[in-house]
Amino acid sequence: MMTACLASCGKVVLTHGLEDPMPVMTLSPHKGAINGVTWNHNNQVIASAGADGRIVLSHAGKGNQLLLLEDELNRTIPTNAVAFTSNSQFLASGGNDGIVKLWDLKRRALSNSFKSHLAGITSVAWNGNDTILASSSLSGDIILHNVSSGIPIANFTQKNSQGVRMVRYATQRKNVLASAGNDGTVQLWDITARSTIVSFTGAHSSRVSAIAFSPFKDVLLSSASLDQKVHFFDISERKVVKTLSTESPLTSLAFHADGHTIAVGTLYGQILVYDLRASHNVKNTLKGHDNNCLLYTSDAADDLLCVDLGGRRIIKKKK
Repeated sequence: MMTACLASCGKVVLTHGLEDPMPVMTLSPHKGAINGVTWNHNNQVIASAGADGRIVLSHAGKGNQLLLLEDELNRTIPTNAVAFTSNSQFLASGGNDGIVKLWDLKRRALSNSFKSHLAGITSVAWNGNDTILASSSLSGDIILHNVSSGIPIANFTQKNSQGVRMVRYATQRKNVLASAGNDGTVQLWDITARSTIVSFTGAHSSRVSAIAFSPFKDVLLSSASLDQKVHFFDISERKVVKTLSTESPLTSLAFHADGHTIAVGTLYGQILVYDLRASHNVKNTLKGHDNNCLLYTSDAADDLLCVDLGGRRIIKKKK
């Protein structure tokens, strides 16, 4: 069987290779839309977050359900985002109730809840050593929680924000956090100094759907937007160094561990694969979801070792 190295979601979860246009496997873990997917640390498990309020852990190879997580008090409130810790002992989630939830996967139970947001949560992301959990919301605030104490240690807010779509930690610069705004802004934060590093105001003419740091060049940050463009920022030079223009609104993106392959998901369900060393043309188009079905994420992984790129899984070659 072809090795899956991407996972996407819409009404179902699909896994994909990079060459064959057809999906490797189809999973149906939820009733209704699926708002996010992510891989665990060894790529054996895929976690999905559904509009049905459920979190389902499925076997990445066989497709069977391994674990169902539900909040007994808020079963029907949509869950929007999930993220494993680096060893997959815990899973963080966030949903429309504005509560960040921490699940102990060994105990198969809710471990803690953080109720600092005033609006629905759009993303969650762990720092490098799994001690600080960042979350963003529709109200535009970004809150960092110390997981051990449960205390919020920082709160960032984008000025004139229409909401923050996503937050991601830099892979090597431990003090850098990036955010994607619904107003088209991409912003970098110094979480130690509690200040803005740079704000690319109006970088996109529409909502920024996703951001990702390069696995090899930590100064390279990418963003995908509904304006049909992917921008690449040099965060040291504080400028856009490359732009890919597509023919579809973009909803997600993920880097391959080789550092030059990137996949982007479209509003119409396709996945576009690019080789950044080559031209601006699409290298391959993968069959994704039904027409008008939002492709929420495309996370890269396989059965080798992998690392978590700010909540996005990337392939890491065996040593």
